[in-house]
Amino acid sequence: MSQNSSLLCACVTLMVLCVATSGKKPLKEEDCEVCVNVLRKFEQKYPDVKEKAPGEIETLFKKFCKTVKDRDERFVKDLKKILSDWDEERACRGCSEKSDFVRAVKELMPKHAPEAYAKLKARDEL
Repeated sequence: MSQNSSLLCACVTLMVLCVATSGKKPLKEEDCEVCVNVLRKFEQKYPDVKEKAPGEIETLFKKFCKTVKDRDERFVKDLKKILSDWDEERACRGCSEKSDFVRAVKELMPKHAPEAYAKLKARDEL
């Protein structure tokens, strides 16, 4: 688990508790797009969360956060495998964040997967 994932999880847990226990304005998307998206997914998974006590919300969120972190770790593992399959491990020596691995794969896609690169570029996903 990366430090950013841990920090994000801790921040979002704190925000969930603050939102659940305060009468202040809700968090806006422009305040933190990632946080808002995570909270939306959390609320979709647990639609009755607003009816729960803060301690229950925290417990549910920690459980939810673990699945998010596990997904990130699997994604990074898949990116490492792609680089390994392309014999390009050296392209990401010292990479520690998911964004580093994504950047490396995107940079090497034209060389190793030109058709996939062309499709993504055509859809404006690169």
